[in-house]
Amino acid sequence: MDPAVVVFILDGCRPDYLTRIKTETIDMMMREGAVVEECRTVFPTLTGAAHTTLTTGLYPITHGVTSGFRFDGDCGKLRQLWMSDYAGRSIGELSAQHGLVTGSVEEFSLFTRGANLYVHVPSHKVEEVRRFAKQVIETKRPEVLFVTFFAVDDAGHIHGPDSRRVDEAVKSVDHAIGDLVHLIERSHKNRHALFVLTSDHGMVSVKRSVSTKLERRIRDASGQAHFRFLGRFAQVFSRSPTSRQEIVKSTVLDRAVDVVLEAAELVAMGTSDGRGNEILMSLAPNYSCLTGASRKLHGYHGGLDDLETRVPLIFFGRHVRPSRLPFAETVDVTPTLAEYLGLRPERFEGSSLLKVLVEGPGTDGSTDVWRELREIYKKRTQIVRDLTELKRTWAHGDIGDRRHTQERARIIGQLPALVGRSQRVRRGIARLPSN
Repeated sequence: MDPAVVVFILDGCRPDYLTRIKTETIDMMMREGAVVEECRTVFPTLTGAAHTTLTTGLYPITHGVTSGFRFDGDCGKLRQLWMSDYAGRSIGELSAQHGLVTGSVEEFSLFTRGANLYVHVPSHKVEEVRRFAKQVIETKRPEVLFVTFFAVDDAGHIHGPDSRRVDEAVKSVDHAIGDLVHLIERSHKNRHALFVLTSDHGMVSVKRSVSTKLERRIRDASGQAHFRFLGRFAQVFSRSPTSRQEIVKSTVLDRAVDVVLEAAELVAMGTSDGRGNEILMSLAPNYSCLTGASRKLHGYHGGLDDLETRVPLIFFGRHVRPSRLPFAETVDVTPTLAEYLGLRPERFEGSSLLKVLVEGPGTDGSTDVWRELREIYKKRTQIVRDLTELKRTWAHGDIGDRRHTQERARIIGQLPALVGRSQRVRRGIARLPSN
């Protein structure tokens, strides 16, 4: 039997959306498939960065997409990136190299990057996405198919994550997925399809925009800085180390700012290489840095809050044992697809979950390693928060520059060991024997 993979991405979908209402197909997938109890997406929790990680198996530090903008030091301006302008190879490109057909309905990260057929649905209407996906399945019979639904994300933005409209959007997507699953099972009779359901990021309620105040703080600290506000995320560029320190001092005191990340933290979070002279900020719950008409939105993402970084991850298919897996990251999706399809291993930064999906959680250590990765993730995130609290203490004047430098060096010193430990654990996953 030839394998095939189908990935449903519910943009902006939180895990609790799938449990607070009754669904038909998604409930069945969770009941009969493998559910990751805690899946984390990348930081920043923005659409471009997260989707690119899902389709490449790479962190933003490697594929190069964070906010969709880069600072061009030669001309001193921000440059907007094209949606397919990223490093590494997508699962579509890898599949094409092996002669497989890839279809993409609304998955923009595969546009010009391996998709034999790409369909854009500007309306984001679930029924239109379902209809186009049905046509792709019937006419192309792809071995690899990505279908992205933006309806849940749209409802969360416009009406808020706790709204009835979000529940309605989830139910609508559930019906569409059910139709597509049945169609694929009928049309792919000679293939064993692996179905994956996940999301790129979560959603947080927002009640107040602080864009004007945050802009004032940045400009007062440094008139030469360039910045970009995106939802609950701010990106600031400055070539002057002194200027960056003044920006940190000013912004970290604002109660709307949850976390301020500099070079060392950005490297540890897999966000960037720390050489871009940038500072990234995640806002506290209820706050955004939206501007213009977007201020009317009731939900957004981009930050490091738990409700933004946790996403659903479900695997379903004939070879998947019903189980509960402790932990995974969205960077692990593409390596799992690649192994299932029998593709030659790529230099992924994520790890394949296939062994534990097919064999189930066992006593051979295959589950323990994912628990260890969960602990590493928690420690790494806590260190980032500890560093922000240290910056606040320093900015308040409770400790001097020398003490701040010493404490910062001590805390930062823990990060390389954690990153190295994570890499060792992931290398060990690749060496786990199959039963």
